[in-house]
Amino acid sequence: MHGSPTKRPTAGARLTNCHQARRRQVPWQLLAWLSQRAIISVMQQYGL
Repeated sequence: MHGSPTKRPTAGARLTNCHQARRRQVPWQLLAWLSQRAIISVMQQYGL
C-alpha cells in the first residue's frame, strides 16, 4: 500500500506531459494555418 502512492505521481506526471505536448502541437498548427490564410488574403488584396 505504501509503494503505490509513490508510483502514482510518476504516472500522473507522464499523463500531464502527454497532455501538454498535445496541447502545444494543436495551437501551433492553428497559428500556422491562420498565418497562411492571412498571407494569402493580403497577397490577394495587393495583387501579388
